[in-house]
Amino acid sequence: MDHLGLYHTLVAAVRGGSLSAAARARSITQPAVSQQISALERALGHSLIKRGRTGLSLTEAGQLAYDHALGMIEAEGQFRDRLGALNGQVSGQLRVTVNIFMSQTLMIPVLTSLRRDYPDLDVDLSVTDTLVDLAPAGLDLALRVGGLGRGSGFGRKVAEIAQSLVATPDYLARHGTPHHPDELRGLTFIDYRGGRRMSHLSFSSGADSHTVALQGNLTVQTPTLILNTILAHMGYSAAPHFYIESHLASGALEPLLPGYRLKPKDIFIVRSRPGALSPRETAFLQALLRAFDATPGLSVTAAARHWVGLTGD
Repeated sequence: MDHLGLYHTLVAAVRGGSLSAAARARSITQPAVSQQISALERALGHSLIKRGRTGLSLTEAGQLAYDHALGMIEAEGQFRDRLGALNGQVSGQLRVTVNIFMSQTLMIPVLTSLRRDYPDLDVDLSVTDTLVDLAPAGLDLALRVGGLGRGSGFGRKVAEIAQSLVATPDYLARHGTPHHPDELRGLTFIDYRGGRRMSHLSFSSGADSHTVALQGNLTVQTPTLILNTILAHMGYSAAPHFYIESHLASGALEPLLPGYRLKPKDIFIVRSRPGALSPRETAFLQALLRAFDATPGLSVTAAARHWVGLTGD
């Protein structure tokens, strides 16, 4: 009997919350899912799941079996990775979560590079601004901006992203151009809903530092929407250099407080497990950091280069 296949089905049912979700994930029928879980229960001599109106839940034995299954599946993946590495191959699935902004601005060159260099690598990219707990969701990596977030996982900083404050000339003509951070208090800040709401901005100018509380009543989510609200003269906002450089060059936007440096945002990678990087993780992270290198205003840390094996680049 293929016990590993039965454990895969159990994991699919728990993650999907139903037998029908497990059937879709495993590309089998729902009766086949039920039969496989029943077979695993008979083999282990314990009931593993309880069915209720709100979905599936694990029994005490089921939780033990589920934890064991995750370990088996991880071990199988690592074994296959090592076998593939003997032939220079990178294959299998890598499940990654990124926020909306990064997915719409920086992920295309990463995915293009991976498809060209590693055609057998299956990247499952989940796009959400919610900070997902990786292991319970079956995710391998998370790309996060601004903070690590809560939940399980093993994170490290890999880069910084420089930002500029910008507004339209029309908005500044009507509301005044600030010359000191304190003068921002009379202007409307447009916030990006990508996690925690911003409450203040931090600046540096030489040896001096400044922190200013934000005022505003407009929060938007997608990169296109936040840019369009700025271009519609609704207020000012902070944006990465690479995203606004063409609008600055055309004069559609003006930088605010050019003599002050806005604190950059940190970029983190969070892994679901500790230890050495797998070949799949290494391939993805090398492509990601190379894309960062090619993007104005993004600075990759030396430690991150060493971690993913880009020290010779």
